[in-house]
Amino acid sequence: MTHKILIIEDDPTQILLAYKMLEKEEEYEILQARDASEARTYLKQNNVDIVLCDIGLPGESGLDLTKYIVETYKNTIVIILSANEDMQTSELAIKNGAFSYLVKPVKASQLRISVLNAIKKQNYQKIINEQKIELKEKTQDLENIEMEFNNVIEEFTEFLENVKTDKVDERLIKDMESILGKG
Repeated sequence: MTHKILIIEDDPTQILLAYKMLEKEEEYEILQARDASEARTYLKQNNVDIVLCDIGLPGESGLDLTKYIVETYKNTIVIILSANEDMQTSELAIKNGAFSYLVKPVKASQLRISVLNAIKKQNYQKIINEQKIELKEKTQDLENIEMEFNNVIEEFTEFLENVKTDKVDERLIKDMESILGKG
């Protein structure tokens, strides 16, 4: 399965570095955007799995863009790449929904591991979503069975009431009531 990765970075050298670190992986299709506006266009036109986003983008901050991506594209995971080692900034990035925060210069192994972990998270989330759907369907099936069972009990109780008024053998009625747990 091919995973689409969008690199949002205004520095061509950084784009090339990230591309080189990931290009060896055959299951990645790598897209690139130089600013938030271009990134928004790519996101609307493509089903992007992972975004590698710089914080210092022209126009709009990578932190604001991260928040937008996470809120708008629920299945897209954002990994922040920044030269800023400030703890407050990394905390804000995570608070805005970033999956991880990597400080430049990023080692190839760090980036690959972070991307692989993001893919694992997506796969687990897909499994959870599928199981939620399955559970909802099974719950609906059980509710339908319960409704059908209650209808049968109601009809049978009505039948017993009719039988009582027709003076049917009392022993038969007691046997039926004990079966239903009423006797």
